[in-house]
Amino acid sequence: MSTPAENDNETALMAALHTRIAAAEARVSTLEDRINDPVERVKRDLARRKVYSSTFVHVAANYYERPMADRALCLKCTVPQMCKSIIFENNAWVEDVKGDRTNAQYYLVVVQYQAKLDTDLLVDLVHSLRPPEKRLPRKRFHFRLAPEAVSDALSGFIHNGVTPFGMLHDVPIVICKNCLDVQPAYLFMGGGKVDVKLGISAADFVRSTNAIVGKVSSLRANFTNEEDD
Repeated sequence: MSTPAENDNETALMAALHTRIAAAEARVSTLEDRINDPVERVKRDLARRKVYSSTFVHVAANYYERPMADRALCLKCTVPQMCKSIIFENNAWVEDVKGDRTNAQYYLVVVQYQAKLDTDLLVDLVHSLRPPEKRLPRKRFHFRLAPEAVSDALSGFIHNGVTPFGMLHDVPIVICKNCLDVQPAYLFMGGGKVDVKLGISAADFVRSTNAIVGKVSSLRANFTNEEDD
């Protein structure tokens, strides 16, 4: 039969064990949260691609309610440096060769906020990726915004958080050449969450994503600095 002192000792040992188990479970939970966190996924992908110019900026909850010029102040950049990432679907797509970026069903396109994407220019660019003798008929390209559910599933990010890094599925990246002409040559875009923005040098962006570069947008004639996504 155990003595009271032995019982007290056993109780203390069990309490200490439960405390250690709870601490271990908390560490595992924290680790799982970090693994599943979309911003952490972006950071891991940037590291894998050896991108060293990146920076992350947390913005206020009312960021998207502010005029574009105010958002630029939050990021300490100019409006031309501010970009958005949009997934487009080729509604006329017919599968040819898997993984062929000259004929993909989906493309992620990066354009400036102050510019308007032109789907005809996007068709011109993708159509021209193949040598003339191997080009598909233009009727095989008809780009429209991908449905939000499709964009979420492909990227793993929600609206206003979409970024080309850390996507759940490989999608060819297109960037408008106008984005690369900004000075300083440093771009800001979605960072994985609505309230997180990613900054990256234009050169690092093109190198690390193997982006297709071409003219796919034009400046908005009546841009008011208040345009939203």
